[in-house]
Amino acid sequence: MADLDEQRPVASSAARGARALLEEVLDRLSAAEVRPGQDAMVHAVADAIATGRHLVVRAGQGTGKSLGYLAPLVASGKRGVVATHTKALQDQLVGFDLRLFEGRTSYATLKGRANYPCVAKLEALRRTGSSAMASVATEVHLAAVLAELRGETAERGRLHAEIPDELWTEMSSGAEDCHRRACAHFSDCVAETARRRALLAQVLVANQSLLGVDIRSYGRVLGAREVVVIDEAHAAPDAFAQAFELRIGWTRLKAVATALSRAGQARAAASFAAAAERVAEVLERTSGRVVPGSPGATAVMKALVLARDALGPARARLGEVAELDGGLVAAQGVRVAKALGRDLDAALDALSSAEADRVCHLERGVLRVTPVELGAVLAERLWPSATGIVVSATLPASLVRRLGLSGSEVLDLGYAFDHHRRSLLYVPSGVPDPSRDAAGWARAVDEELARLVEASGGRALLLFTSRAAMRRSAEALEPVLARLGCPVLVQGRQPRQSLLARFRAEERSVLFATRGFFGGIDVPGQACVLVAIDRLPFPTPGDPIVSARRALVGSSGFTTVDLEEAGLALAQGAGRLMRRAEDSGVVCVLDPRLAERAYGPHLLAQLPPMRRTRDRERALRALRLAAGQGAAAASR
Repeated sequence: MADLDEQRPVASSAARGARALLEEVLDRLSAAEVRPGQDAMVHAVADAIATGRHLVVRAGQGTGKSLGYLAPLVASGKRGVVATHTKALQDQLVGFDLRLFEGRTSYATLKGRANYPCVAKLEALRRTGSSAMASVATEVHLAAVLAELRGETAERGRLHAEIPDELWTEMSSGAEDCHRRACAHFSDCVAETARRRALLAQVLVANQSLLGVDIRSYGRVLGAREVVVIDEAHAAPDAFAQAFELRIGWTRLKAVATALSRAGQARAAASFAAAAERVAEVLERTSGRVVPGSPGATAVMKALVLARDALGPARARLGEVAELDGGLVAAQGVRVAKALGRDLDAALDALSSAEADRVCHLERGVLRVTPVELGAVLAERLWPSATGIVVSATLPASLVRRLGLSGSEVLDLGYAFDHHRRSLLYVPSGVPDPSRDAAGWARAVDEELARLVEASGGRALLLFTSRAAMRRSAEALEPVLARLGCPVLVQGRQPRQSLLARFRAEERSVLFATRGFFGGIDVPGQACVLVAIDRLPFPTPGDPIVSARRALVGSSGFTTVDLEEAGLALAQGAGRLMRRAEDSGVVCVLDPRLAERAYGPHLLAQLPPMRRTRDRERALRALRLAAGQGAAAASR
């Protein structure tokens, strides 16, 4: 107890310092005052950092959460890693929020290696060209990238040139094909330069996947971390699981053959490539979950044994070359081969023994062994050496456990906006149950959407749980929207950022999109007064990871896994409506199960406190009012 008494004055002093720094920053923004929720968050985060306690914060839109954790972190002087789920938030933190603390801290951002151009590949492209260069104006692209290879802009998201995916693949390197110190351009490697800069910063902004890689490697990627802030934390368990995932496919097998070829071992390279192709053919023939002991598992195991048998001689040959002068490429190949060998052994072990905490599955010819739960691993590897600040606008019930933070303090700041007065949740009463009448439901959805977008004058984000449903509705509604003079934007017809830019700029536009647009979309104002979700976003029944999570929790699987996943996605989608305090409009869920099934209240509890209705005319009036307010504001 004496220790706690000693900590309280320290924590109070830390909170005062963080509050003063926040006020200083807000003065630069000409902001009137600290928001109430933001004030509470600053004090709680500052106290947690000062005392080393882990803190979980639910901070709804409008809280000012980024400054709410950055001010205490900067004021503490401790080195912190901030991990986000989306690149958009990562860029916002570095491009805007942290700039407000110039002179008070040093900061940097770091992304995965494949986000940076590879100097060696660029030089090779300039000399020899490529298949991708034949179809696009690549001389312009290549010149633009080469011109921007200096400074912080040397990262794909910050390049002024728009680089097609096919060409970017030939301009960048992933973990499998990067030769690091064996590369002649290692000293001026863009990715390594970014990493060196990041290691020197007090505040390092990364994404959750990269933090997961750092945890897996016991801290060898991001450097010392006294404080770890996980923003958009609802997505972190899945991001960490992917970082810990073991993957074996053609790309990794080919990397060994490529190393042999670069080391001058053409015959050995051809031999290993032939074996790798046979393995890849077996992996391509299977998809979905691979259950240990099943015929599918036996076939995959035989393929992996074939790869392991071919790997032994290839690795020995690379080792021989590496011992000679100038064998740096071969030495790198030995590293790649060793890693592949370890993963082949681990995959064979996973395929031969059923373990509840991992699942084996095949997707697009790649074998994946994915951990189902990482809470115990995080509790052992991450949290003993770093103070955890976990922040999310939505806080699933299992999140604290899945992040290994059971027993941590939880602060719920509620919602900063007046959702009850300014937003309406509409669940139509005349729409069939999609699980019982799919065809009738689809027709009713299109008819209901036509009425809604006419009342809103466009200004709508229409979210679908499948690409097929999105395309069907887009095709059905395009004539209606053309008559109304509303531009039609459909996911897949142009790049994501271009779609969002047009949606923001063309106020009467209607955007059709799928699950990738449920979160990370910020379109404030009158460009979005209607958010419609076609059906309850339950996880795919056959998803191997979800199935394994259900099995792990037993009889409560539907409530613990399916309802929680659906509630989280539903809340994320509904959260696209109110992005500023003055926003207003309607969220429509075109699935009557939300109002009629026994689990409906569980899902409704995850949503903002909106007024609710099943009356169409009331919803149409609310949309006309929201759209009319926008038109009136535009005319002033």
